[in-house]
Amino acid sequence: MRIHKMGVQMRYDGNFQIYREKGSEDYLFLYFHSECAVELQGEMVEVKPPAALIYQIGSRQHYYATGDSYMDDYVHFHFDESRSFIDELNLPVDTLIALPENTEVPALLRQMYEEYVSVNEFRETSMEYYFRLALIKISELSERIRRAKAPARYDELFRNLRSEIYLNPARDWRVTECALEKGLSTPYFQKLYKTFFGTTFVRDVVQSRMEQAKHLLLMSGYSVKEIAAMCGYHSETFFMKQFKKNLGVTPSKYREKEKI
Repeated sequence: MRIHKMGVQMRYDGNFQIYREKGSEDYLFLYFHSECAVELQGEMVEVKPPAALIYQIGSRQHYYATGDSYMDDYVHFHFDESRSFIDELNLPVDTLIALPENTEVPALLRQMYEEYVSVNEFRETSMEYYFRLALIKISELSERIRRAKAPARYDELFRNLRSEIYLNPARDWRVTECALEKGLSTPYFQKLYKTFFGTTFVRDVVQSRMEQAKHLLLMSGYSVKEIAAMCGYHSETFFMKQFKKNLGVTPSKYREKEKI
């Protein structure tokens, strides 16, 4: 993948308009920060930010501001290989991709832009990695919306909660308490959690503890009993049973087998 040119948080007044009848000789990625209108399949479509769009080579590009100002991020790029990367991510071209509020995509694009204006030796490689990650995140978020059919306002709430679970696996996580904290009924909370992440809240808590346990077994000298406590287990025996159930071996065997 080659990045030809890009801009981040480009601001314009209400007269902003782009019209390219024959499109461009490369792909154009757009991340919309403001309301605007885009022509797609011959019809004008209202854009409610945040949203993204990938114009394929040669597609007519027509979009304009509908308010007092307009802001977007853009990336002109080309594939050294086929466009299979986009196809694998199930990202449609010439199609508006609705996204939830407060995505991490703008931050990735800003980091990418810092490389773009730098003189770093590996700037092109870094830019490609940031851009690929941004596209992956867009694919994940758009798929989550399609699958979830849940209010977008919950997306950030549940993403932050899941991050907390994996950062603090030792906490005594209880589904009823978390639901109450978020102002949701327990059944609806559980339904949303599974819809967003494809697994249950309880299962994810266990998974976070297993990941922490594996890390501590390989990277520390703590005893199995100490690691059990650090992963939120009050019973060493129960921890060992759950570890074997999930990993197929006891904690001691895992440490012996995997530690370099």
